[in-house]
Amino acid sequence: MKNLVKGIVSAALVGSMLMSVAGCVRFSVIDYDDFVDALEEEAGLDEDDCRTGKDKKKYGYEMKRYIEGGKGTHTVFDFYEFEDEDDAVAYFEDEYDDYLDALEDDDNFDGSHKENFDEDSATGYIIVDAEYDSKSIYGGIFLKENTFIQVITTSTKDKDKDRVDSVLSAIGYPKP
Repeated sequence: MKNLVKGIVSAALVGSMLMSVAGCVRFSVIDYDDFVDALEEEAGLDEDDCRTGKDKKKYGYEMKRYIEGGKGTHTVFDFYEFEDEDDAVAYFEDEYDDYLDALEDDDNFDGSHKENFDEDSATGYIIVDAEYDSKSIYGGIFLKENTFIQVITTSTKDKDKDRVDSVLSAIGYPKP
């Protein structure tokens, strides 16, 4: 019996190690207010400094509400809550495909990225720390249920990358 328990514990530890090595990324859906709080506390952005709204179409997809903020011209923080999950999935898939096309351009891409997209569970992400076409890109795009989040900087400054990391940490999302 003692050996059985040791075997089960060993298998569980090996399994969890393999999952972390495989790059599994987990994150939960967050709500609008939590995202706004992260912007205020971690990026120094007040809701009044951002574009906000309700019941808007973006590229034909119906959004329930959104907030788009930025620091300077290089760092963006976007939260889109779609009316339904299908619109969120379709919007994310468009963005995901655009990013993957760029990331697979070996001549212009140098750096690291992780990505995953499961349409059935309405969960996906791309996390990037790279140079693309002589420009820096650091951050990620995320889909969880009916929300799409983008936290990205094209700045090479540590303070901008730290701001991205701080917002992602505050909302419990993975960093590059």
